[in-house]
Amino acid sequence: MNREVHVRFCERPGVRFPRPTRRAGARDGRRRMRYGDALGSAMETQAGIEAAVAIGYLDAMPEKLSGRFGHIIGVLTKVS
Repeated sequence: MNREVHVRFCERPGVRFPRPTRRAGARDGRRRMRYGDALGSAMETQAGIEAAVAIGYLDAMPEKLSGRFGHIIGVLTKVS
């Protein structure tokens, strides 16, 4: 079927368009789940760095990195 035939078919009076195969909000649950996964990963990474500092593998977590983790975790908490 070329484009012109498809356009003529859709322009006929009384033509009903097919319904979407998925609901519009169906992906929202998956998206929220992925944000939750990312939040868990960010918190786990931050805890790992803090544990490395406590054990003595690292001197200290830089303030810029600590602030960045705080921002990322805050945003992910808000959206998940």
